[in-house]
Amino acid sequence: MVNSRIIKRYALALMKSADDVSVEQIYGDLAKVSSIIGASKDLKVLLRSPAIEYRKKQAIFQEIFKPIISAATLDFIMLLLEKKREIMFKEIIAAFKQLYNERHNIQTTHITSAAPLDNALQNQIAAAVEAKINKKIDAVFTVNPNLKGGIIITIGDITYDGSVRRQLELLYKQMTGKDMPENVRSAI
Repeated sequence: MVNSRIIKRYALALMKSADDVSVEQIYGDLAKVSSIIGASKDLKVLLRSPAIEYRKKQAIFQEIFKPIISAATLDFIMLLLEKKREIMFKEIIAAFKQLYNERHNIQTTHITSAAPLDNALQNQIAAAVEAKINKKIDAVFTVNPNLKGGIIITIGDITYDGSVRRQLELLYKQMTGKDMPENVRSAI
């Protein structure tokens, strides 16, 4: 089980150790590292393997990441490997990103559509949401063909459901006075 207090402590320590300029650099570095690890089955196995000693892991990470990330970020990764916290790496990056977003007044927003949206429409929706909540957003776009049309926007624990599916459910309830039965809901 992953200990959330430890994860928050490491993320907070990294945030506090950086000045305003290096926070931006570290944020970008962690995104690169996360992307590379996410795309490499071998690196995922390496991180999860208790049989490989931390010095070997450090050597591999230095070889891969030293040319592309800052010394501060690399030092932090070396510390995680030395303290055998590599199993928490993904969660520590997520916690750091959350702290970064809080510091910069950025709200993670999930936007689900029935079909893929082009970049122009994604930017238009993101701008409308930003204007509505008076914050920058980090938009995460996903596709769910079951919506039939429209979009669902989730900001924190608030969901705005503008999907055709939801509109049909509301119309059914308005006409019958009852919730739509599951067998009908699954048919739309």
